Amino acid sequence: MKGRMYIDGADAWEGYGVFVGEGGYAGPLTWPPLKKVKVNDWPEEEGTEPDLSAPALASAEFSLPLCGVNERGMEALFRDLTREAYHTFEFREIGWVRRARLVSKSAVKFADGREQCTLKLADDDTPLKGYSYEAPRMWDGVPVQGYELDGVDLSHYGVRLLQGTEESVRVLPAAKKSLSVDLAGRDGLICDGETVRFQSGEVTLGCYMKAPDAASFRRNYLALLHDLVRPRAGGGARPERGGKLLYVPCLGRSLVCYYKNGQVQQAKTAGGGVNCHFTVTMVCASWPEELREWMLAAEEGTPLVTEEGKGIRLLIRKGRWEW
Repeated sequence: MKGRMYIDGADAWEGYGVFVGEGGYAGPLTWPPLKKVKVNDWPEEEGTEPDLSAPALASAEFSLPLCGVNERGMEALFRDLTREAYHTFEFREIGWVRRARLVSKSAVKFADGREQCTLKLADDDTPLKGYSYEAPRMWDGVPVQGYELDGVDLSHYGVRLLQGTEESVRVLPAAKKSLSVDLAGRDGLICDGETVRFQSGEVTLGCYMKAPDAASFRRNYLALLHDLVRPRAGGGARPERGGKLLYVPCLGRSLVCYYKNGQVQQAKTAGGGVNCHFTVTMVCASWPEELREWMLAAEEGTPLVTEEGKGIRLLIRKGRWEW
């Protein structure tokens, strides 16, 4: 138990006789949601038009289950946590740090020969505050499944897509309410039957990351969050062009979407590595049937590439082109 969790630089096991309970890393690792995005929702247009010019993460609360060897140690911990607002929680097994304030705690109960309780903490800084970007590094054993984020396969982040992801991206969003006239002296409803427009939808990516060590996990996990949140470069003047391009192989096209939130289902350590099962929810701004993606090539068929050697994709969206 020693050396696993530190609070304000002190070993929690040595100072208070407490350690993180079963499944306790899921809470600290959960990403904060994106702050509410302003959108224009035109009845005659597909989906919505989000303003992604300056996306920002919100403050987030998370739970931390604790176990202790005696009630005295638990009481000392609660007393110290209430002396000032913010405290630094360092989880060295997984290479993760959160600066958080205490919101509440559950009643202390005795089970399995230990004192147990759950802290509810709030992180107002978000994991990306003061973060310096480190490019992800792919490790062995991660299959290339064809899902890409702005042209980068998710396997480069060490991510394996799980069952349920393909079903999620195939779900049709709800149709927008058609323009209609309801006359008092006439049966039924006069409705615009010329076109069907769809609302924005959500897709959930089931992800699994099995990192060889804590440093590799932290690097790739933070890089993925950073790349999901930052606006897409080169999108032109319109704010919604900062949306991410998520290429979905089963659809054969890219979705224009943006990050909404993340949730960790399970996180644990094994053999010095970190295993994490989490989901990422993305908002798809427009229905994918309206999207077409093309790869630019010369007349003889040779693909055109940038100075970095990357292919150039052209996205045709409702009569407008984006790159």
